[in-house]
Order: sequence, then C-alpha cells, then structure tokens
Amino acid sequence: MFDAGAIAYWRAPRRELGNAFVDQVEKVTQCVLEIRRGGLRVVKAEGRTAAIQGMQFALTLDETGIHLDNERVLGRLARGLEHIRRERNLTQGDLARIAGVSSSAISQAEAGRSGLSLETLVALSEGLGVSIDALLGGVRGPGYVLARRDRSRTASSYAALLDDPEPGLRAYLVGLGAGEAGVPPVAHKGAEMALVASGLVQLQVADDTPVMRAGDALLAASATIGGWRNLTLEPARLFWVIRD
Repeated sequence: MFDAGAIAYWRAPRRELGNAFVDQVEKVTQCVLEIRRGGLRVVKAEGRTAAIQGMQFALTLDETGIHLDNERVLGRLARGLEHIRRERNLTQGDLARIAGVSSSAISQAEAGRSGLSLETLVALSEGLGVSIDALLGGVRGPGYVLARRDRSRTASSYAALLDDPEPGLRAYLVGLGAGEAGVPPVAHKGAEMALVASGLVQLQVADDTPVMRAGDALLAASATIGGWRNLTLEPARLFWVIRD
C-alpha cells in the first residue's frame, strides 16, 4: 500500500497483539497515535515538525462528537523524560532514584498520564545536570530531513530534492536483492544523504526507521545512517552520498 501511495488506518491494540508485534508495526508506519485512558498521544509523526511528535491531548466523546484538548505540560514532560532517559541509557528506576520518587511515578509521567512536582523536577535537573526546559521536552529536530517526491507531477517534470554545491562528495550505488539488508561500506560521521532509485527501502537512522520509495531522499545532518533493508521481493537500488 505504501508503494502504491495508498492511505490506510490501522488499529493495533497492544493487549491483543503484544508489545513486540506493535513495536515492529510502528517502525514501518508513518504516523502513530496512542489512545489510552481518555488521552491521545502522538507517538510518531514522520515528515512533520519536531514539535508535533510527543504532543498529548485529553480526549472526550459526547453527543456532539470527539473533543481534543492539548495538554502541553504533560506531553512535553513525557517527551523530555523519555528522550533524556534513552539518550543516557537509563531505566525508569534510575530516574526514580535520582528524583527520590517511585518508579511508578516516573512511568506515569513518561506515559503522559500524570505530572511531577516542581521539587521533583528540580531534583532531576540537578541530578542529571540538565535544565528544566530539557526535562520539559524542549523541541528537538530528528537530525535529518526527509523529502518525498511529488507523485502528482508528470514523468517529464523534476524537482530538486536536496543538493549541496560544496566539493568533497562521495557517492555509492547500493543494490539490494529481495528482502536483503546491508550497512554502509565505509564508516562516516559527517552529513550524508540517501536517495532511493527503485524499490521500497527502510533506512536505519539513529533510532528511527523511515520507509522510502523511489524518488524519496533523506539528508542526515547530525544523525547517522546505520543501514538499509529492501522490504519487497523485487530488487531495490539507492544512492548513498556522503560529504567529507
């Protein structure tokens, strides 16, 4: 459906399907919304601004329809705690010990179900050596830019996706067989770009796994492209371009 440009909506209850299965589905889904206990959280919003991912809303339903109220503080706190914890390879128990609260309190806050007191936030700020703003999920970009080809254009038209006139570029043509996965042929820490020439390819960019079709391009300015995988039974090709 992705390759055909179709739009589909899926409901994936974790209790029935299991966490492992739902986590795998999330990796190849462009937008993921989590609905739990009267709340809605934007878990993933590929191609949208960084401010959208992690937003949380109170959800109510009555005879007039569905109502969403933005819970800015809870959503920002949930996003900030999760980001810092994963960035430092900490557990929720580790954060709880630093803050002097229970693991359940950290779990509830990270899930966006409840907040933390100012005293607790100060304890976390001092213990982790970060600002209160960082704990409240100051907006961060994903470290890359994803460009989608405009498929409403005719075959004879073209669009400049991402270009860099600076010298010092290296380019590789990568061929992938049916279902084949691979990694970059050389180690690289600078800016890099992936452009899909044919097929349906899933990239590994830091902790994200965007799926790209022919004509799509991705520029990783600070994140690292760690690998790629062909999601179809037909051969796929992509260009990997790095700037020295």
